[in-house]
Amino acid sequence: MLLTIMLMSCGSKWGGIDTSSYELPFCEEFTDADLYEVEEGGGNGASGAVEGRLVTDESDDLHDPNYIADVEYTLENTDVGGTQQQGQTDREGYFTEVLGEGNWLLKLSAFKGSLDCLNEIAFRVEGGNTTVLCIDVHCE
Repeated sequence: MLLTIMLMSCGSKWGGIDTSSYELPFCEEFTDADLYEVEEGGGNGASGAVEGRLVTDESDDLHDPNYIADVEYTLENTDVGGTQQQGQTDREGYFTEVLGEGNWLLKLSAFKGSLDCLNEIAFRVEGGNTTVLCIDVHCE
């Protein structure tokens, strides 16, 4: 009985805390897919850091490695053109690059089982800052 009273009093003490306003970090919800944020710092001079992470709605797990791992991508500067940069996401669907300031286009492509995964996102790199991308791998 004493334990029940203690638990009830603790419950009333903490029961009034509103946790509904808790916001998940960027790219931990599918509503962040195909968006990007710019964070201060992380770049140098006229270059900016780019951190990307893939997500999927093909699975209950937003970051299911069966869909987001080892996805090939290309990056193209849409202001000046030039040679495209190519890369591949790691096992967790992450990639990082250092790019010159300006407008860029990222294109993804992969085959995951019988699904063809293609997407692209335009974004801006700011010198001296970090652009964080959240990209839907978009498998069909």
